[in-house]
Amino acid sequence: MLHSWFSSFRDYECNRSIRRQKDHPKMIISWLLRTNQIRWFYFSIFLTCSYGTK
Repeated sequence: MLHSWFSSFRDYECNRSIRRQKDHPKMIISWLLRTNQIRWFYFSIFLTCSYGTK
């Protein structure tokens, strides 16, 4: 699990250095989707919103 996340992060860093800020937000989203971190991202936003309204 951690090893696959690290290799994906390394690929992301390589791609970022190659294509410098050309389509930066799209690359971040695709990296998050590829590493399944997007659900934790949404989950943290949901927690922040739910605690903020109380």
